[in-house]
Amino acid sequence: MEDDILQDESESAVPTLDRRGYVKSLSALTLASGIGAGATGTVAAETADRSKTIKERITEHRTGTLEVVVEDENGNPIPEATVNVAQQSHDFPFGTAVNANTLINGSGPGDDYRTKIPELFNTAVLENQHKWAFWERNQQLADDATYWLRDQGLDVRGHACLWGNPQSGSIPGDVQTAMENGDTQTIRDRSMQHIEDIITHYGDDVHEWDVVNEPTNATTMAENFDSTSPHTSEIVADWWRQAESVRPDGVSLATNEYNILVGQWSFGGYMDHVEFLQNEGVDVATIGCQSHFSRGSALSHDETMELLNRIGERGARIKITEFEASGDDWADTAKADFFETFLRATFSHPGVDAFLMWGFWDGRHWRGDAPLFYEDWSTKPGHDVWTGLVYDEWWTDATGTTDAQGSYATNAFLGEQAVTVQTATDSATTTVYVADSGGTTSVSVVVEDGRGSRQPYGGTPHEVPGRISAEDYDEGGQGVAYTDTTAGNAGGAYRSDDVDIQPTADSQGSEYNVGWTAAGEWLEYTVDVANAGTYDFAFRVASDVGGGTVHVEFDGTDVTGPVSFDPTGGWQSWTTVTVEDVKLDAGQQVMRLAMDADGFNVNYVDITSGDDDSDGSDGDDGGEAGSGGDENSSSDDNDDSGGSDGGDSGSSGNSGSSGDSGSSGDSGSSGVSPNEQSTATPTKTETATPTETQTATPTENVSPTARTTTATQSPTPRNTPNGTGGAAVTPEPTETVQTEGTGPGFGGVITGTAGAVALAIKRLRDRF
Repeated sequence: MEDDILQDESESAVPTLDRRGYVKSLSALTLASGIGAGATGTVAAETADRSKTIKERITEHRTGTLEVVVEDENGNPIPEATVNVAQQSHDFPFGTAVNANTLINGSGPGDDYRTKIPELFNTAVLENQHKWAFWERNQQLADDATYWLRDQGLDVRGHACLWGNPQSGSIPGDVQTAMENGDTQTIRDRSMQHIEDIITHYGDDVHEWDVVNEPTNATTMAENFDSTSPHTSEIVADWWRQAESVRPDGVSLATNEYNILVGQWSFGGYMDHVEFLQNEGVDVATIGCQSHFSRGSALSHDETMELLNRIGERGARIKITEFEASGDDWADTAKADFFETFLRATFSHPGVDAFLMWGFWDGRHWRGDAPLFYEDWSTKPGHDVWTGLVYDEWWTDATGTTDAQGSYATNAFLGEQAVTVQTATDSATTTVYVADSGGTTSVSVVVEDGRGSRQPYGGTPHEVPGRISAEDYDEGGQGVAYTDTTAGNAGGAYRSDDVDIQPTADSQGSEYNVGWTAAGEWLEYTVDVANAGTYDFAFRVASDVGGGTVHVEFDGTDVTGPVSFDPTGGWQSWTTVTVEDVKLDAGQQVMRLAMDADGFNVNYVDITSGDDDSDGSDGDDGGEAGSGGDENSSSDDNDDSGGSDGGDSGSSGNSGSSGDSGSSGDSGSSGVSPNEQSTATPTKTETATPTETQTATPTENVSPTARTTTATQSPTPRNTPNGTGGAAVTPEPTETVQTEGTGPGFGGVITGTAGAVALAIKRLRDRF
């Protein structure tokens, strides 16, 4: 039953916390702080629809729709804004019993007992110190514990105004004497006054009171008035009427009993007690069920739902008030399994309004066997159950983007949510309380739009045919040039926005690749298509596990359909996947590279003309051109000049470069003259491991100076699927690079941001 029998917590108390007035001034904000306080008045209870699954019932009764509307300062909707909804607290009371003496006199700031309570619970009940005799002996200790809990943001249940068990130590000595002498007047006068004193003393700092604890099992006090049926005697109804008359608005009244779910020996009498009170016209808001389980009394899910439905038919709300699963005859893992079964069942039941355990730590538990912690504060299997459900599975963490009307909606668990909205130029965070499981809670967030500033990266549209490096998406920010579901550049390289970019080990393409991809993300590029016609798209991709899927849109039209590929065996093991005969219109357009799956890397997309029949389209021919093109070639004996290697170069070299003497696809060469553009068709799949080395020999005596920059782009390794990243992103500095050489266009000075200079150099290399 209860752990407070014959236990006195009245050792010396610390001075009263001088916070009562402050805490009372915050009582109106209790719900906003995530505490699930009971409401005044009887609310019709509900029975569970047992044809539905647990998950379906939880979604129906414990979540509500949250709609976030994002607008600018003029009330115009902002599409493609990133919205994150992060739960701050539960509406549902998840609580524990707290020992006042251990809290105030047996622990101090930073001690486990004090830190775990607000970390793991939003509601508490004092084991003993609100009981009649304990409170009269040491009201100071009760006050200190109550206001400490309130200061931590917890709701407090009052347990209990009266408890008629003479062995409990909770009945004052003079009342005990009156009971022994049959002095009903003294019992009545003292009990009525105490009910008024304790309820009015705490006001709305205590949100609910057990009026009579264990009314069908601890009946000694009531037997003085009616020995035949003490649990339905008039004095019990009078106690309830007294509590009703003195309680503040917002404070509910409850009854509490054991052997209701455990063993059910008291079930019938308890239901009779509730029905009697309801017939007397008193407001029974809560039917409390203590739930002290042993191995032999553990219930199945179906048994739990059946009993809760029977209680729910009584027309009051249900609270699990004193849960435990204890005993040496079953393993802690088995106790945790039952704990999970029972917790899921009760949380899914629409008539249950709270779940409190009767202590959480073995070091302060009446049976030394609490659900969460051993005596040395190491965690029990039940701790993982509690945190995994209450603060993970039943905890909102959702991210998405607004639609064309500036709206984003998600299901949120009832409670306080932090809503963060981000655009390319602004961000804002607000909080909203979701309390309606049957409707929609709406919140508007005003931010700067940040759209309409799209510019090609480096100032010039990408030419098609040509190579488009994944990291060279347009400028304009989130919702304009890209959508990325996480804040910040996880790879820490090249650019300082939210797209995740890292140095690449791929020997083809540029120095970087885009990684940490997620379904729904996209990148956009301003392109200029030279001629209308059909084109081939070659995607340079890598994935350790799972593969990936992308598609490409031009001006909002899907032109490729889904392009899928298998795992490549590593985040830096690259393959090329080709889609042929894609029809494009001529002129400047916006190309979107859309990610349709999670977890892959992208280096570049080569777009080549599908109508070109140049020799460079064939691997062997490309090798021959590379080795035999004397007017363009350095004519060395590099192994890369061989036919098959030249074919690899030809297949990936579609950026219009001059070509090496059979060099790798870095320069996009197939051995054609400097002013001719390679139109080689990429092979269906070509894979390069990170250890490949391909050295390009310039076809002309051109040696542009390597760029220098003060930006740090060497990310610290971190444990992520993409194999690198984690460094802080430094905004790109402005830099000046002197280029020199005999090739046309290579002599001169390039000034701009590091990204713009890098892009200019890449394009010069690709062009010449």
